[in-house]
Amino acid sequence: NFLKISVISLSLLAAGYFLVFGTVYSVAELGLYSFLFFIIYYGALLVSGEHNTQSVYHYLQSKLVKNADL
Repeated sequence: NFLKISVISLSLLAAGYFLVFGTVYSVAELGLYSFLFFIIYYGALLVSGEHNTQSVYHYLQSKLVKNADL
């Protein structure tokens, strides 16, 4: 169930990223590194066994808001 939620979240992030990539190339290029960082951070949480979806969700949400301000 947790894996299903995380896969859906990553899929939504990827879909949003490629949507931005298709429309605004410069923003996508800036967002590429932070997007990769999202995946690495999320994967690290999964591997370390800290299945705290709430904190991960809030972290990703704050990062996405910061990227939107760019």
